[in-house]
Amino acid sequence: MKRIISIVALALVLFAGFSLPVAAHAPNTELQPLAGQYSVVVETTHLGGNSWIFKYTITNLTEVGDYSDLGGLPEWTNGIDHTGLDGFFVQIPLEATISNVQVPEPYIADVGDYWEYFGPHDPDATYAWIHIWGQGPRSIYPVGEPLVFSFQVDNVAVGINEARLSTFFLDHAIRQWPPADIFYSYTTQITSPVPVTQPEPEPLSAPGITTWGLVIAAVVIAALMTVSLKRRTAVRQ
Repeated sequence: MKRIISIVALALVLFAGFSLPVAAHAPNTELQPLAGQYSVVVETTHLGGNSWIFKYTITNLTEVGDYSDLGGLPEWTNGIDHTGLDGFFVQIPLEATISNVQVPEPYIADVGDYWEYFGPHDPDATYAWIHIWGQGPRSIYPVGEPLVFSFQVDNVAVGINEARLSTFFLDHAIRQWPPADIFYSYTTQITSPVPVTQPEPEPLSAPGITTWGLVIAAVVIAALMTVSLKRRTAVRQ
């Protein structure tokens, strides 16, 4: 099987009548270009034909919370800052078939938090989105810890397309800031499923005549010329 590897802030807010401290990360109301916050490693495995496995290993490199005004991390976190990737979105062609989806394990098991897969949605003329989402803060992998998401997809080729990543900031959630201030979203280009290119039709050397047709015609003409030459020779003799 063929394997391909590609490698791929300040706000002062008033809430409930008193001011919260300056945060280390400001909310973004629009998608921002990914610029070193995450590492995304893509591995594709060719299963034959137009069937592939896509495996994404995503590592939080920089996203952390600021708990200086909160007296540190809450006791229930056991000292783990569950700030990091909460959503990962990939585009797939409309004709694609998804199977064998493997979502990440929650970072902390046995507490009821988990990762969930959402099938194709929000289609346009060519693509739809699929994504995974962490349900509960203890599903989130902290900085430096990789998570893995993979799936099999049929009726596609391998190319480059848009992906989106969403960070969950635990410190903002603890402060009970609005949801728009808890999540930070990025866009990037990564190895992804793309539509299968239709094979080019065989070029015609003349209207309605294929290459093989010309070859056969050439053989027939050569044979006729040989017969004609023999007849001329016989007449001269």
